[in-house]
Amino acid sequence: MAHLKQDIPNRVTVYLDDAEQELALKEAMLPEKPRYFNGSPTYQASNVEEFKAKLDGIGLSLEK
Repeated sequence: MAHLKQDIPNRVTVYLDDAEQELALKEAMLPEKPRYFNGSPTYQASNVEEFKAKLDGIGLSLEK
């Protein structure tokens, strides 16, 4: 299960349970490369809901 949090303006930080989830997220989000905040990947989005919509648009769910 991943936790999404907006720690930085216009970026959503994804706190993941394992490295396999992180790799799947990185591959799904290409060509956007993540920046890192406290060791967790961050992606561009104005808020958490926008990021969840972006994930839905590419067919990825982090609820597992």
